[in-house]
Amino acid sequence: MPIDLEQLHSALHVLRAAGVELADGIEAEDVEDAAADHAVLFTDRPFAVLAQVAEADENALFSPARPSALATRAARACDAAGVELWDLAVVPDSKGSAAGSARVRFSQWDVADVEFNGPSPCFELGILAAIEARAL
Repeated sequence: MPIDLEQLHSALHVLRAAGVELADGIEAEDVEDAAADHAVLFTDRPFAVLAQVAEADENALFSPARPSALATRAARACDAAGVELWDLAVVPDSKGSAAGSARVRFSQWDVADVEFNGPSPCFELGILAAIEARAL
């Protein structure tokens, strides 16, 4: 079963709004190929699939469009998904570390723990995947 290209392009549009773009030399077809093994899940959970293939792929599929603080990145991802960032609690792995996890609260009852590692766009993908999971 192939990936729905309209749905893929829509997801990539949301990612751009969230501050994530295709890495240098990567085209939409490369993302389609990477996600093709998960075509059934992609239909209902495109950001979960994109997060999974982004973490598994040794060659980066995505890159941050512009470096910024985690709070700005989280707010941008929430805004791209049409929800408001209520609160963000960042817990680095160690003092001064660029890696760790963040508790993202995007409604009164919806909270997700999302890992971050420096400028990796997996942070935004994790937030979008958490929001889409709550919307089902």
